[in-house]
Amino acid sequence: MNSKSESQAHWHWLPNTPYKIVLFYTYSVIDDVDKVIKGFRGKCEANGLLGRILVAEEGLNGSLGGSSQGIEDFILYAEKIHNIVNVDWKFSSGIGERLPFVDLFIKRTKELISTGLARDVIENQIQFDKHTFGGLLGTGVHLSPKQFHDAIESNEKSDYVLIDVRNEFEYAIGRFDGAIGLGTDTYAESWTRLDNLIEEHQLVLASKEKGCDMYDCSEDKKCGVVDSVSEREGEGGGGSSGENNIEEKEKETEKEKKVFMYCTGGIRCEKASAYMKAKGVKSVFQLQGGIHRYLETYVDGGLFKGKNFVFDGRVAVPPPHVAAADSILGKCGECTDPYDVYSGARVCTVCRVPVLICESCVAKAKFPDELHCMKHRHLRDVYFTVIERFSDEELRTQLHALQAMEADLISDHRHGGESAIGDAHSDDSGIGYSGYSKREPLQ
Repeated sequence: MNSKSESQAHWHWLPNTPYKIVLFYTYSVIDDVDKVIKGFRGKCEANGLLGRILVAEEGLNGSLGGSSQGIEDFILYAEKIHNIVNVDWKFSSGIGERLPFVDLFIKRTKELISTGLARDVIENQIQFDKHTFGGLLGTGVHLSPKQFHDAIESNEKSDYVLIDVRNEFEYAIGRFDGAIGLGTDTYAESWTRLDNLIEEHQLVLASKEKGCDMYDCSEDKKCGVVDSVSEREGEGGGGSSGENNIEEKEKETEKEKKVFMYCTGGIRCEKASAYMKAKGVKSVFQLQGGIHRYLETYVDGGLFKGKNFVFDGRVAVPPPHVAAADSILGKCGECTDPYDVYSGARVCTVCRVPVLICESCVAKAKFPDELHCMKHRHLRDVYFTVIERFSDEELRTQLHALQAMEADLISDHRHGGESAIGDAHSDDSGIGYSGYSKREPLQ
C-alpha cells in the first residue's frame, strides 16, 4: 500500500466512533460543473464520505458526513483545487452505529433550490458577488445570530414581520417565537405565500414613492437596525445621532414594517429575501447561517423553541443545552398530544410529505400504511395507494367522492380558488420512503 493510501485509510469513519457533518452552500459561478462533480465524487469516495451535493452553474449546496479528517480533507480540496471560497462551512458532530446519510449522491442541477415560477423575478434582482456573504447582491441584509436576536427583542412586534421560510413540516416541530410559517410543502410554493404576506401586512407602502430611503438595505445605506444592534454590542451602548435621525424620519413618513426571515442554514433566505425586495419590500433582514448558527450562539435555544429539522438521519435536533424531551413543540395530527418524531415510513399517501402521528394513533388507524397530512385529511376515506384491499363497491364509492371533489375543483379554479384535492407531487424535502437523505439538501 502506498503512503497516500495509508494516510487516507484511517479517514474512513468507523461505527461507534465520532463523526462530523458539514453543511454548506455558496452562490458563485461554476464554469465546469462536470469537472467539479467528478472531483467531489472522487474525494468523497476516497474519504468514505456520505451525503448530498448539488452542483449548478450558480453554485453549490450540500451536506456531508464522515470522519473529521475526511471532512477537513474535502474542504481543503474544494478550496484549493476548485477555488470554492467564501463558504460558511457549518459543522455538527455525533456518534453512532451509522452515519446520518445512507449513500453518496452528487448531481448536476439547474438551481440549487427550485424557485419555480419566481425564477425570472429573482434572477432580475440578484447579482453574483464573491465578496458578499452567500455570494449574492440584491438579497436582504445578513444579521449575525446576536444581531438577529437583539433586533427581534428590541423592536415592537407591531413593527416587524418574522417569516419562517421553511416547509410546514419543519415549522411544526420548531420555530422562533412569533414566526409566521408559509404552510408550504416545497420551496417553489413560497412565492404565493410571500405575496399574500406582503398584502396582508402592507409591507409595501406609498412612502416608498416619496423617496424615503429609511429602509434602503443596500450595502452603502443603513436603516438603523444593524447600526443600533452593533452599538448595543459595544461598550457603553446608548443611543446615537443616527438613531435620533431615524426616529425623526419615522415621524415624517408612513412607517414600513421590517421583515426578518430565517431558515435552517441560510440558503433558502437568499432568494426569498431577494424576491421580497424585487416586490418592493425595502427593509428585509435574514439570519446569517440560519437556525444552525443561531443555536450555536444561543445553546439554550434563545428565542427558538422546539427542535431544528435537519435533512439527514438525525431528523430533529434540539438546542445543545436542551434535552430532547424538553423541546417538544409538535403535536400529533390525530390526538393533538405533544409529539415531534418523524419517520421515513410515515408520509402522506397523497403528497409524500412527512406526517406527525404518534405510535398510539398509528396503531388505531384502519390502514397504518395509508396516512394523510393535515392538508389532505379530507381525503382519508377516498384516496389510497393500495387499492387491492377494497371491494369493487368500495372503490366505486371512493371514485364518486373523488369525482364530486373534481367538480368542486374545476368550479373553484374558474373562480380563482385553490384545489379541493390538493397537489400529489414529489417533494423537494429530501425525504423518501426509507429515510431522510433521498434528494436535495435544504438549509
